[in-house]
Amino acid sequence: MSKNTPNLGLLKKDPMVDGNETFNIKTMLNDNWDKIDEAVGNVRVEIPDASTTQKGIVQLSNAIDSESVTEAATPKSVLDATKYTDTKISSTRSEIQKELSNLKASKADLASPVFSGTPKVGTANIVTSSNISSYVKPPENFDGRSGEITLTVGSGKMFSTIQQAIDSLPAFRAYSVTIKPDIGTYSGFSIKDKHGGDIGIYAGYGVNITINSIIKIEDCSSKIFINTVTVTENVPSAMSIEGCSYVGINNLTKRGKEGLGFYIYRTQNVFLYNCNLSNLNSAVRISEGGFLFVDSCTGSGNYCVYDVSSAIVFDSSPNLTGSQRILRQSYGGRVFS
Repeated sequence: MSKNTPNLGLLKKDPMVDGNETFNIKTMLNDNWDKIDEAVGNVRVEIPDASTTQKGIVQLSNAIDSESVTEAATPKSVLDATKYTDTKISSTRSEIQKELSNLKASKADLASPVFSGTPKVGTANIVTSSNISSYVKPPENFDGRSGEITLTVGSGKMFSTIQQAIDSLPAFRAYSVTIKPDIGTYSGFSIKDKHGGDIGIYAGYGVNITINSIIKIEDCSSKIFINTVTVTENVPSAMSIEGCSYVGINNLTKRGKEGLGFYIYRTQNVFLYNCNLSNLNSAVRISEGGFLFVDSCTGSGNYCVYDVSSAIVFDSSPNLTGSQRILRQSYGGRVFS
């Protein structure tokens, strides 16, 4: 019994049933071929262009400088790109080797380097020992010598007065100075605007000098030391210290019917050791910041020992006495014993 195929409807015969029938060329061949031809004629297959997001037809390209994302590189373009890269790398390597050879030929001897020309970073000059003076200059009135020197004062000595010795010093020094006066009486002196190395005034062990007018120390960052001095009774104030970093006074004697021992103003650190201050209105007046250390000092008959304003006093001198030990402690001023 004959039947038709499900998709194209082609006629099929069953050999067991239809085996005795006469073969019909039209129905068995021609009609079936017509159906196949018609079905094939209706087939339409569309393939899209390829992209980075879908498969499809792609155009080949031999370019090595293209930025296209829809074309595919051929083996030829890959080979051309490799050759181009190799050529550029070889050229760059040759340039680097040439520069290294130039640097090696012109480099300074490591054992004794000598620069020629002016070294630069970008367009800025590098500071070297040969040109540093153009960029870094010491302050005016500067003496760069190091170590320590001694200036003698007295008859037939380097200077006739202490003030002359002080005035001989530059404002800025790298070295320390000891001013050594002979025993005797000298006018008061002023140490002002001195910076750098220490300055000491010391006649020597057991030698006491007398000063007949006020001693002033002002605006110094140098450490100042004064040792073994007696200030005469007629001087209203033994010493004025203003705007300094560090002042140390050892074995100074000041006696009088009134007046002031030390006036200290805006100075960071002052040390009084083994001083004798007697019969004064105030042994010490300190104000406007700083620290005062008073150790092993003596004296009596003073109206007050300390007059303190906006400063700190560390008192280790119980034998330095007065009618009032502390006249006042104002604006944060304190005395610690």
